[in-house]
Amino acid sequence: MIIGIPLGGSSEDEMRRRIAHFMNLVDFEGEVFYQDEAGSSLEAQNLMKGEIKYIRDGRIDSISAMIILQRYLYKLKQKK
Repeated sequence: MIIGIPLGGSSEDEMRRRIAHFMNLVDFEGEVFYQDEAGSSLEAQNLMKGEIKYIRDGRIDSISAMIILQRYLYKLKQKK
């Protein structure tokens, strides 16, 4: 599981605690990997320029999640 989190920020510890609690609720037993999410929403908004972006339909969040996953995969590829 790849989870976006504000790494190094003042809320990192609190977010890790909340994520651990949530993962216990869904009974997930796999490995959890954290990826810095800094700037992913702004990057997603820039990708959507020209489209209706102020409607809360989840598009920004979905694109942000894609960006976080791409960052993780890039980092993983660099380790090889």
